[in-house]
Amino acid sequence: MSAPKRVLSDEISSVIDGRRVVAAVFTTYTFDPAFFELEILPLLFESRIKGGFSQVEKVRRVQLEECLRDLADIEVFYDRGGLAGNAGSASLDFRRIDIGRRTGVFHSKLVLVLVENPQQEGSAPTRSLIAATLSANLTRSGWWENLEAGHVEVIDAASPANRRCTFREDLLAALGHILDAARPEDGDGALRTIGHFLRDEAPQESTRIASWRGRYFTRLFVGQSSLSDWLRDRRLGDRQWNLEVVSPFFDAHGASTLRNLIRAMRPSEVRVFLPTESDGTPTVTGDQYAAVAELAGCNWSRLPQNIRRQADPESPEGAAPRTVHAKVYRFWRRGEGDVTLVGSVNLTGAAHSRADAGNLEAAFLVNTSDGSDRAEWWLQPLDHPPTKFLEQMSSEEGDAERVGLALSLRYDWERRAFEYRLDDEHNGEVHIQTIAGDELHAIVVPVQGEWRDCGDLASDRIRALLESTSFVEARIQAPGGRRAWRVLIREEGMTHKPSLLAQLTPEEILQYWSLLTESQRQSFLAERLETDEALLGFNTVRPRPLLESVQTVFDRFAGIFHAFERLSTWIDEKLTQDREAEVTARLFGEKYDSLPVLLRKILERTGRDAVIAYVTFLSASQVVMRVKSKWPGYWAGHSGHGQELERTLEELARIRAEVHLKDPDREEFLAWYEEKFLTDAAAMQVGDEE
Repeated sequence: MSAPKRVLSDEISSVIDGRRVVAAVFTTYTFDPAFFELEILPLLFESRIKGGFSQVEKVRRVQLEECLRDLADIEVFYDRGGLAGNAGSASLDFRRIDIGRRTGVFHSKLVLVLVENPQQEGSAPTRSLIAATLSANLTRSGWWENLEAGHVEVIDAASPANRRCTFREDLLAALGHILDAARPEDGDGALRTIGHFLRDEAPQESTRIASWRGRYFTRLFVGQSSLSDWLRDRRLGDRQWNLEVVSPFFDAHGASTLRNLIRAMRPSEVRVFLPTESDGTPTVTGDQYAAVAELAGCNWSRLPQNIRRQADPESPEGAAPRTVHAKVYRFWRRGEGDVTLVGSVNLTGAAHSRADAGNLEAAFLVNTSDGSDRAEWWLQPLDHPPTKFLEQMSSEEGDAERVGLALSLRYDWERRAFEYRLDDEHNGEVHIQTIAGDELHAIVVPVQGEWRDCGDLASDRIRALLESTSFVEARIQAPGGRRAWRVLIREEGMTHKPSLLAQLTPEEILQYWSLLTESQRQSFLAERLETDEALLGFNTVRPRPLLESVQTVFDRFAGIFHAFERLSTWIDEKLTQDREAEVTARLFGEKYDSLPVLLRKILERTGRDAVIAYVTFLSASQVVMRVKSKWPGYWAGHSGHGQELERTLEELARIRAEVHLKDPDREEFLAWYEEKFLTDAAAMQVGDEE
């Protein structure tokens, strides 16, 4: 077998190649939020963390929380019935959007990553889109354990040397199908950004022909028609290919899907992979086995043991072979080349249907070789027919959680609002409770089709719950009896979610602002993230004692001035680069180094140094004045946040009263001092020149 072999994570990482990620969209059927944010998200930021991400979970989460400020948006679209049974909770700033379909399931496994390319001297910056179709779900088994398949393509921004993208229209159709399955407002982030790239920056020329000089153009199947018809339109039936099919799941009865494929492609010979348990027992029923075996020229086959062997070189000899979850259709002929369809498409009627009649799938059709007289079969015919079979059919969709209603839940940290959206008709009550069964909220008269606020009491309860988990259980009374299922709460306005790292003192926040390089900041965080430190929502043995003020440059005046000057410079740099999200997080947010957090900690500190607090508040006021003057458009766009920050800064009057001066002209001096302090230095210089 000459199929390419590579670790999925390594492939994605190598294609990103250290470039800055602008936006990313992942689609999946089965979803484990904790695995995604701890093991897949780091692939997008490897160039940011010198020496790699920490192996300590809570340290890694804080590193990722910091990295996520530098990204426009990350979205995961998943089937709401596909939450993994052992799924861990989400805690970081990425959008998780549950999908429900009227026909079939949301089954596509797409990875779309928009990156900035290094700017070449004398040329404008460009962007590229990494597009991958996978068989792997966003789970531990999908990315680490199973034998999976995938294909990656890169679309570079339009240039004279790069005029054509043969699957651009297919990708736009995929985005449209995702939006159709979701809601228009669910595509306002990364999905929209990537759509704009495809419409405005990607090569615009396509092609009306399927192949040129024996090579087939790359295309993306997303249910434009039935798979058999779509492949026929690609003119793949014009040659007498050999056909190999690797699919873990099949139709419950008969082999009509495979029969239709054979009729359309007219292959010389067909080999179909027989999925088995680790002990060799087929995971098909006897009827399923017989239906395929009866097709003329069609044989059940197996993969060589060396392909199914555990990927880890340290795995013990004789370890159980990997579960085959790959979905591959290989058309090949010696001397004629290989054309492979790889992605999410099982050998089932729902997978092979049009997108509006069955599942939503995604698979790349690509040339994988130029052809060789030495090309061989991947699959090997069975030595003996099996004697044992499953009594009931096995299906990927059969493992889904039974969802009672198309119910979505979200909590907005900025508005402090907990809301529901119901896309099904339901006349009874809907109860929202913890996984342990404690009541959180009852929707007495459900309203269909729009987001509805659940009230302040429910909001307070959910806010407290989200410190430890993002899962709740929904419960209804249905005609068939009581039904309950898990719901993953969407979290929005994450800039205002308290940081996982909440223990920094005001002195440490100022010191963090003062650091000049990324490596210095990472080192600073690592020193404060001891392995036994408590983070928000993660209980550990004991917290690190708070670092009290000591006599260093960073807790006296020079340190304060330097920190705020660095903050002002940083704000200018980010806004010049149109990276508002990072500025908003630090200027108005609730992260460990956000300005409101600094000011609140100073106000809450008992026995504070009044002079230090006074100068800090004056410095913060000066930064606000500079932003309002230099970036009026940005400030106007965040007027609500700005007003709240200015109300906090009004506490300067209370702090001023704590400053003790023996000078009889104390009030006159402080008024003069504040006026001079808050006068913009640049304006003073202009005035002197005049």
